[in-house]
Amino acid sequence: MYLDKKGEVVVVVIIALAVIISSFFAINQISDGNMVTGAAIGLGNIKTQASCGDTITSSTTLTENLGPCSNLDGLIIGANNVVLDCAGYKIIGENDLNKYGVKNPQYNRITIKNCSITNFSIGISFSRDSLLSTIINNTLFTNTDGIYIFNSNTTTIINNTIKNQTQHGLWLVGVGDGLIINNLIENNGISDLTTKNGINIDFGDYSSNLTFINNTLYNNSIAIEASVTETRFYNNKFNYTPIINGNAVTIWNTTYDNTTKNIVYGISTGGNWWHNYTGNDTNDDGIGDDANYSITATYKDERPLVSVYQFTKPNSAATFADNLNINSTFNSTNPMTSGSNHSTRQNITFFNSTTRNKYFTVEAYFNQTVGLGSIRFYRNLTAENNVVAIAVDISSATGTAPTHTTYLFNNNSGDGVTVCSFAETLTATNLSCENRTQITSQNITDAVSIKNVTVSLDGDYYKIENLSGTGVLLGSNTSLVIWDETDTNVRYGDALRNPDANTSFFANYTSSLGTAITNGNCTITYNNASAFQMPYDSAKELFVANASNFSGGIEEWNVTCFALYRHTMFLNDSVNISTCPRYVNNDYTLTIDHTATTDCLIINASNVTINGAGYSINGNGTGTGILSTAFRNITIQNINVFNFSYAVFLNLSDNVTISNSNLTEFINYGLLLTNTNNSYFSDLNITGNQGVSSALYVLYNSTNNNLTNCELSSTNPDVAANHQGQLYLLNSTFNRNNMLVTSIGNVFVQWYLQYNITAADGSPIPSAIVNITYNSTITNFSFPVDDESLTTKIIATEFFKNSTNTTYETPTRAIAYAFGFLQTINYTNLTQTNSTLKQMNLSLIPQAPNNDCGTYTTDIVFSGGITYANSTICITVGADNIVINGNGSVIYGNHSSTAYGLYALLKDNVTIHNLTLINFTNYQVYLAGSNNFTFYNSSFRANDTNNLGFFLYYSDDNNITNNTIFTETTNGYGSYSYRSHRNLFSKNRITTKGATSPGLYFTGRSNTNSVLSNIINTTGASSKSIQLDTSLSNIISHNIIYAPGSSSRGIDLTSSNSSTIFNNTINPVNNGMVISSSVLNNISNNTLNTSADGIVFIGGQQNIVDFNSINSTSEGLFLSGSDYGKFRGNNVISDAVGAFLQIGAIGNNFSNNNFTVSSSGTYGVRFGGTDTNNTFVNDYINSSGTSDIYSAGNAGDYNYFVNSSFNKNSITAAAPGRIYVQWYLDLTVKNGSLTAINGSLININNSLNEFEISNLYTNISGQIPRQTLTEFFRNSTGQFNQTPHNITAIRITPTPAYRLNYTVINLSQTNSTAVTLIQKFNSDPVLTNPAMNLTVVYTDTNHINASVTYTDDDLDLGNITFIWYVNNNEIKRTYNVSVNATVVVSNISLTDYNYNKGDVIRVNVTANDTYLTVMVTNTTTIPNKPPALTIPIILPGPAYTNSTLTTNTTVTDADGDLTQLWLDWYSNNALVKSENWGGLANGTLRSSTLASSNFVKSNIVNVTVIAYDGTSYSTRNWSVNLNVTNSVPLYNLTIGNFSMSTSEETTLNLSTYFTDGDSDTLNYTIVNVSIVSFTINTTTKILTITSNSTTGSVSTFINATDGQNSTAGGNFTITVSAPSTSTSTSPGGGRGGGPPKVIIEEEEEEKKPVETDSAFTSTSSSGSECPPGQILINGTCVDITEDPYENFKKLEEEFDQMYPTSFSKVLEEQVGMSCLTRSPNPLFKIKNENYILALEALGNKETVVMYELQGNVLKLIWLVNEKEEKEICTELNFINQKEKEVLSSVNNILTQGNSLFTEFICFNSEVQSMIIIQDYVICDELANQDYLIETDLMK
Repeated sequence: MYLDKKGEVVVVVIIALAVIISSFFAINQISDGNMVTGAAIGLGNIKTQASCGDTITSSTTLTENLGPCSNLDGLIIGANNVVLDCAGYKIIGENDLNKYGVKNPQYNRITIKNCSITNFSIGISFSRDSLLSTIINNTLFTNTDGIYIFNSNTTTIINNTIKNQTQHGLWLVGVGDGLIINNLIENNGISDLTTKNGINIDFGDYSSNLTFINNTLYNNSIAIEASVTETRFYNNKFNYTPIINGNAVTIWNTTYDNTTKNIVYGISTGGNWWHNYTGNDTNDDGIGDDANYSITATYKDERPLVSVYQFTKPNSAATFADNLNINSTFNSTNPMTSGSNHSTRQNITFFNSTTRNKYFTVEAYFNQTVGLGSIRFYRNLTAENNVVAIAVDISSATGTAPTHTTYLFNNNSGDGVTVCSFAETLTATNLSCENRTQITSQNITDAVSIKNVTVSLDGDYYKIENLSGTGVLLGSNTSLVIWDETDTNVRYGDALRNPDANTSFFANYTSSLGTAITNGNCTITYNNASAFQMPYDSAKELFVANASNFSGGIEEWNVTCFALYRHTMFLNDSVNISTCPRYVNNDYTLTIDHTATTDCLIINASNVTINGAGYSINGNGTGTGILSTAFRNITIQNINVFNFSYAVFLNLSDNVTISNSNLTEFINYGLLLTNTNNSYFSDLNITGNQGVSSALYVLYNSTNNNLTNCELSSTNPDVAANHQGQLYLLNSTFNRNNMLVTSIGNVFVQWYLQYNITAADGSPIPSAIVNITYNSTITNFSFPVDDESLTTKIIATEFFKNSTNTTYETPTRAIAYAFGFLQTINYTNLTQTNSTLKQMNLSLIPQAPNNDCGTYTTDIVFSGGITYANSTICITVGADNIVINGNGSVIYGNHSSTAYGLYALLKDNVTIHNLTLINFTNYQVYLAGSNNFTFYNSSFRANDTNNLGFFLYYSDDNNITNNTIFTETTNGYGSYSYRSHRNLFSKNRITTKGATSPGLYFTGRSNTNSVLSNIINTTGASSKSIQLDTSLSNIISHNIIYAPGSSSRGIDLTSSNSSTIFNNTINPVNNGMVISSSVLNNISNNTLNTSADGIVFIGGQQNIVDFNSINSTSEGLFLSGSDYGKFRGNNVISDAVGAFLQIGAIGNNFSNNNFTVSSSGTYGVRFGGTDTNNTFVNDYINSSGTSDIYSAGNAGDYNYFVNSSFNKNSITAAAPGRIYVQWYLDLTVKNGSLTAINGSLININNSLNEFEISNLYTNISGQIPRQTLTEFFRNSTGQFNQTPHNITAIRITPTPAYRLNYTVINLSQTNSTAVTLIQKFNSDPVLTNPAMNLTVVYTDTNHINASVTYTDDDLDLGNITFIWYVNNNEIKRTYNVSVNATVVVSNISLTDYNYNKGDVIRVNVTANDTYLTVMVTNTTTIPNKPPALTIPIILPGPAYTNSTLTTNTTVTDADGDLTQLWLDWYSNNALVKSENWGGLANGTLRSSTLASSNFVKSNIVNVTVIAYDGTSYSTRNWSVNLNVTNSVPLYNLTIGNFSMSTSEETTLNLSTYFTDGDSDTLNYTIVNVSIVSFTINTTTKILTITSNSTTGSVSTFINATDGQNSTAGGNFTITVSAPSTSTSTSPGGGRGGGPPKVIIEEEEEEKKPVETDSAFTSTSSSGSECPPGQILINGTCVDITEDPYENFKKLEEEFDQMYPTSFSKVLEEQVGMSCLTRSPNPLFKIKNENYILALEALGNKETVVMYELQGNVLKLIWLVNEKEEKEICTELNFINQKEKEVLSSVNNILTQGNSLFTEFICFNSEVQSMIIIQDYVICDELANQDYLIETDLMK
């Protein structure tokens, strides 16, 4: 390559262009081959869950968190083009050394997004040579280093949060062309900001061209290694961000731009925002006035950003809690203009930055000297956060006007304002303030001014101006009207209301204009009790309250209403509440008589008690007095029911008890039962004496109902029955002949009997037994006597009746017997007497052996007498399937030798009945391995020590029913079952008197036994009526248990699980039930009356305790170490503690219980310590003693009371354990049309700003699941309130979106659980369709722009994203944040994608306003670009008639299409020649010639060219017109000197010497010479020279002219001499008559010296000279003794290896050329860092032009580094070279000679660095010459 330099900035370098180009292109040949190591996932775009350490080879989306990754990387990238989308999930490490969250070792076009990465050595790592990758929307937290990029170019890092790394947040090493946008980088490496940085940029292999935009850094440092170049920071926000190593080539600002807002919302962009920059901004453009703000000693920010309109905020007064902000606007008299500055008068308005409510305005000069810090501001808000009172003190402010303006939200329905002239605080701002001025809305038209204060309406505000130290509040004119539903002639009135129905009460609280004061507060009080809130009903436009449970009659009520800064209003009224009908949902006690016109008391819940308290309910002969349908466990007592159609009607109602009441004067039925069971009625007077009445009517499936001690009388049957079951009339009086039974069900008429058994002398016989037998059967019932020899009351049946029969069971036979006495028989005929006490005397009889003892193998009937056993076993069952009928026999054991009364071993299916066994030593009955035995109507009595009634050993499926079992001594078990299953104990009377004797005892895994409807009396001090030990799934039901012992237990379970205990009555007893180490038991509907604890749980878990009634003198419920139980609906009345939890009672749930503790007690609920996570829900807790709740819980013991009723001030917390008081929240979210909103996101935070509820979504009903909110918790250190609660709702998807709204609920003021929150529709953001510059889009168009306008009616900021696609492949994304009504622009350029003809360019633009994303799109297709032709130039010029004309043109096609070219020659507008060529490639040169025969002198010749690429024609180009000019006559042959004699005449044919190219006739003139004469024949052109006979010599010349131009011949000399005889020489060189020929010798060409180039010297850079045979090239000595091209090639190769480069196509602005033609090869530009790399090798010069000549191809190379756009040109001089040997003989390889021709080559530079390479073809004429090229660079 040859190079010359001229001018000021040229440098000499020798480069082999072909090597450069191949190196430049090599960088784009990046392999896309996938390499996978280790575990690999990703066979496509999939959602999957990877494992720690996996290598992913295709795009992957996580579906859950990954990790913790122990000693493993999170994920490893294993292929190009991978997208990792974590979808918001976490990748979690364990801080292991050298482990990475996401690791990319080498791959290209990688995207990492939406990841949260924590606890790794490096969160995201990109290693060497990773190109074109994106890291977006990730969170890096608590890693050692956040993001680490090593030697990887063109990486985009956008929208990431990088916080709290221990070292570097963002670490870039050897990174080029990086773009870092919109990242939050905070608190990284804070332990040492000098070595640990938020951003660290190391040079690495080469770091350059990094751009940081819109990033926010806080409490980080930035470190940039000094070698790093071309790093640019602008529009970033730097909070406490020191800059380390301030010597790198770094730019801290961009060009000034006032079309885009900056990161701190200023109106212009330029530099960055610095927290410590305090400069002025006098022109208010958001950029400081300091043109060179010093960041460090070397770094400058030329355009530092300033915060917009920053003032010092006012002080926070005691009542002030707003998020106060300020805004400045120029006032109306001084609008902001381009000339405005900080001295312009402005209004400074204070407003709430969240609600946007404005408060007050002061006027000031905006010169940053305004002192607002001393302003004190007070305000009161409504629930909607609107200001209703305000006081401002600006007396100490500086730089402000003396008056101010305030704003009050006009929400008092136009009642105006009250101005307190001297008030500076809220306290002084009141309706009675001094010197007040009241201005009503009627006074205000446009504005009203009173006492210099002006009030006007400003939209939704009152605007009060010209205030000074003045408080202002809303006006106070109000009125109040109240009424209720029972009032007449009013809205919502004319209603009849009963006590249980909701009665509505109304208050119309209005302004003076009659509009409702919706922000008022109204409370209502009933009968002077507690006040209740009256909420405002927006639909009714009234304050409304609803109440029920009135006693009835006239009830007093009153309402108090008030609003902020209004007078309090108070009114009384009364309501007439009908006493009937009343719906009874809870226990109800009458306090007055009730009167009904229809039904009266309607039972509406189970488990309720109606206590008439002696009052009456009076009907009018219709309806029902007391009605229950489908409710159970009802108690009715002490009531009088008079004059109804039905006095009491029970339908589908079981377990009803009615007592001590009168049901009289009924019309139809006194007591009507339908489908009602197991009910008990006692001491009733049922008398009906009118109509068609029956005292008792029982219908349908009603059974097991009992009337005791009742009187029945009516006009129709006293008793009528049409039922299926059993009805018992016990000890009740009625007319036996007035009964009507019309069904198969039986009606039993029964009476009490009691027997007194004494000896003949009247002394009691405590051991006596009475057997009862009815007349019609031999059924035997045995009854022991007590210590006074009295039996219990025995129920004896007189008769039973059904529809077909009346069966009498009277007389009743009673047989009394005792050991050693003769039995006595008594008969009682109940038809003749109802006497209940019978006396029976027994006489002693001698003992006799028992004839009934023996072994039985067949059925047997005993004798029926009293006998004595004398063997060890009395009765032995010797066979299966037999029946033993005792026939009333009584068999005594003899105490010592008779061990077994009845003995069975391995026998089955045996029945024993009507048998009495007494006093056998061991067992009255012993069954071993015996199954399916039945015992009924028998008696078993054990008087001796250790006697047992029954002993069941491995015996199953036995039935023990209607028997009497009696034991009297210690360890005298009523029954003992060991590993015996499925046995039934039913309707037995079981009595034990031993100190520890249980009634029924099950042990050894005796499972699934049933204990039903027994009467069990265990009188021992420590006895247990029913005891289960390691026995499972037993049923204990409907038993009556007496256990009066001092340490007794009614039911005792130890390690016994899954049993069911229900409907038992335990009374009296010490401890009702004790459940130890037992789980999954169900205890329900039991009644316990205890002298100690009700139900005790020791250990165990998951027991269920429901609907029990517990009356206890100690703890009602006691839990010690018992967990996870459920206690529901229990009624606990205690004299000590309702529920006591201690020693690890955990996770128990209590709900709907009543804990009532008497005044002698202590606590409703007590926690003893180490008990936690117990929950009480909907419980009623009332202690008249010490505290409702007492806690001695340890730290960490948290117990919860939810929606429960108790006295909040009655909580005693004596330890660190917490008592939480909580309430339910039932939230409904609706829109403005009160339609439910589905999918709103709900978050609830408490007063501690903690989220109690987060990320819940409403359902289709607009509701979320019921939530629990904490009002406060209390422990020994105090009470900690967590209310009020802020409830927020927002819906972004699905559309339509609803805006964020919130409401506040204060649980200290209300426990209301139903909250409705209204959300407003979000106004969707709007984007105009993007406009693209479609008319100029071709494959070589450098930029395609798209612009949209963003608007949002809600003024939300919009996140704008442009996504560019080429042929549906995403190429580029840009991001912007825009305010309303802003134009946003984005573009795509050739550097982004080298698009081609036919490519479809599409841009999608999305805008997101937080709630909704909208998208618009525009598409264009790259059209065909017509070919282009250079303008043809005709050569030579000028042209003559003999000239051959030439021209050429180069065809170019930006799309690379093959073209067809037409070239036409015209002469005087006539086509003289036409040529065309086809299939021409881009850059092809085509030449044409025109022979001179096609034109004549003065013709105008021109040429035209046009090309066609198959789609479009090029522009037709015309050459410049060429005039064929006149040819100058030519002097072709030299006229030589000649001599002649005076006698001679000489002739010359001038046509020989002169010719004319145009064949014009030439005319000649000659300078006459005195010694000769001249004549010219005009026709022959013969010059005749005649001597004048004068001798001598003269010089002359001939001039030829064609009439336009003349040509002078050369001088010649004529010598005239005297005549002689010699021969002269003719000037024509011929012989015979012409002048003589003269030979002119050729001059030798002058040699010119060779010019030496200064770049090639013999002195090195160190000053030393190069050795002989070497020259200095660019500071290096190069050997020239060898082929110089080889030396140059080595330098070129070294350059190419060090600095490989890549290319992009661009266009060139080309000038016309005469001998140089653009080759088909394209023009290339190489920009940015590659240029800098090249310049390092070239000596860091600014502009260099080089060339290389290969054959007829000339390659030009430009190296340019320009700061402005300009045209740069070089002059190429093609110079003759006579001697090629100069290359090896001189240092300068270029030499100057005669210039063959000169060309100028130019191009337009850009404001950037570039390398440009151009190829030209040299014309053939020059190619055959010997020449060198000299370049002269010009700008």
